[in-house]
Amino acid sequence: MANSFGSLYVGASGIQNSQHGLNVVANNLSNMDTTGYVRQRTFFSDQIYLKNGQSAISNQQTGLGLKIGDVVHKRDEFLDRAYRQENGRKAYYDTAYEATEEVETFLNEGTGSAFSSSIESLYDALNQFATDPAAEEKQNLVVQKTQLFLSRATSVYQGLSDYQDNVNQKIKDDIDQINSIGKKIRKLNVEIQATEAGGVETAMAKRDDRDKLVDDLSKLAKISTKETPDGVLKVNIEGVEFVSEDRVNPISLYTDNTTGFVTPYWQQLSKTVNGVSERKEVFDTYLSDTAKNQDIGEVKSLLLMRGDHRATYRDFFRTDADGNYTYDTDGNIQEITTFQYNDTIESTKDGLKKPGLGKSVIMNAQAELDRMIHTVAENINDLLSPTSTISEITARTNDSSTTTEFNKKLKNLVDAGATVTVNGKTISLNSDEGKSLVIMDQDYAVVGADGKLPPNELFSRVAGEKNPDATQYQRYTKATITDSNGNSLDVYVYNDEDGTDLASQYTLSQLTVNNNLIEQPNKIPYKHLSGTINSDSSNLHQNDDIAYDVAKKIYECFDVENFTLNPSDTTATNFNGFYAKYVGDMAEKGNVYKTTSEVLNDTVESVSSSRDGVIGVNADEELENMIKYQNAYNASSRFVNTITQMIDVLLNSLT
Repeated sequence: MANSFGSLYVGASGIQNSQHGLNVVANNLSNMDTTGYVRQRTFFSDQIYLKNGQSAISNQQTGLGLKIGDVVHKRDEFLDRAYRQENGRKAYYDTAYEATEEVETFLNEGTGSAFSSSIESLYDALNQFATDPAAEEKQNLVVQKTQLFLSRATSVYQGLSDYQDNVNQKIKDDIDQINSIGKKIRKLNVEIQATEAGGVETAMAKRDDRDKLVDDLSKLAKISTKETPDGVLKVNIEGVEFVSEDRVNPISLYTDNTTGFVTPYWQQLSKTVNGVSERKEVFDTYLSDTAKNQDIGEVKSLLLMRGDHRATYRDFFRTDADGNYTYDTDGNIQEITTFQYNDTIESTKDGLKKPGLGKSVIMNAQAELDRMIHTVAENINDLLSPTSTISEITARTNDSSTTTEFNKKLKNLVDAGATVTVNGKTISLNSDEGKSLVIMDQDYAVVGADGKLPPNELFSRVAGEKNPDATQYQRYTKATITDSNGNSLDVYVYNDEDGTDLASQYTLSQLTVNNNLIEQPNKIPYKHLSGTINSDSSNLHQNDDIAYDVAKKIYECFDVENFTLNPSDTTATNFNGFYAKYVGDMAEKGNVYKTTSEVLNDTVESVSSSRDGVIGVNADEELENMIKYQNAYNASSRFVNTITQMIDVLLNSLT
């Protein structure tokens, strides 16, 4: 009789366990399309055993059926780690491709297309000017087309800067999202810990929510995770603890006062040394080696695409700690190397490593455009208003065919130990500094209708136009060379660009068309002064000869194929071919990112498919389990009925 009643426990456990199994199956099927849901799986364990006696070799026991051992998530840690890593890498290249595509589209449409046509218009205007430099209608056409050219170039540059600002805002939003996710994970850690503290219940829904947050976080940054025995998930970002057992270390943002660009950094790892803040940046953007998993996360890619400043032509050249150009042994300005452009460059100010200019899509586009405009401005200005050093001018007196009243007088003053005062500093012309002093070269001077010196440049610096008293921002500062005998000569000292002063640079944000020429186009230099040297040094000009030679050189400088986009560009082009090559270079970079992104998309889908095979709900498999549990339920019910009938028969037989 006892065994019969014990059998009822066995049957009842079968009914209960089958019902629990059906409940789990029903939960899986109802959440089949729920994002982040992880399939649950039922495990059974033995109920208690009743001891009936003891034999020589073992206890004699009677089992009372099964019970629910646990209902667990079906996860694969290896697949989770692989998915999150590749998901972050895909986001990195998706972001890079999106930025490249955005810039390329901008350059091909609207403002970019208008700028391309303005290059052709300016070229045509200079061509007409070369045929008759003295014609006022052609002088006026050059000024008008230069204004259009500069205006549209500025619009392109401003468009790139605006997109930089958009990317900067996206970085802010992503950092806010990262910090929000960190707080949510921390909250779920506490709730999971509280739920599972008794060792009875598993907080499966909360674990699903937490795992989904970790998946979302993996897209934004490179992460690693580790779960403690008591259910707390610890999260690291770029190797630094983000979510710990008892706190969240939020990512802070430093905002640059000049550009407004933000830089993510770890507040808890930063310090102040001698009053100077040393911030521990979250992302080392100069590191992007795939083999070392350094190309992971949307935020890192956004930082790289945006760059850290508004780029100009000067970014292609080496500078010292003060921002001044460095020169090679031949006196030429040193360009950055191909490695420094494509990979890593070390700051001369603080020694910190930064990503090469070529890695930043937006900064590279800005710098290449600005380089083209700067070169055009310099070439045209130097032909209309030429400059040379003191030593170059005085050397012409060694040849009678190039000797003029100007260089002969200058040579006599130099030989007499003359001095000149520039910006409050007195310089001896016999010194190295004096010999290398750059002045307007009157030997090749070309003037406008007013015949005045110094000749007008076509492209001027905005600060000099707005404030005529700010002579350091105008092309020349007038100075007088004097010797001890009282002999003197007025010269115009060239105001060179200052690496530390943006306003002094011939860069797009600081360029304008010379206001003198806008008001009176006939002031554009078009005729030689009497007694000046022909541009080919063959003879001296007489009677205000029309400067056909200079006008022709200005026109021809657009056709000379000596312009390269960047240090990696080995095929020179002319200014007319610049824009097509400029856009083509951007498209080529975009194709590289696109191809990488597509390959990674296949990888992520493959890993995701394998992971879904583990954590996802398979309707066919769940229906099989449903049928299994239904049959088990029915079998347990019949078992209970059979035992009940047996007991009834036994009890009736006793009465």
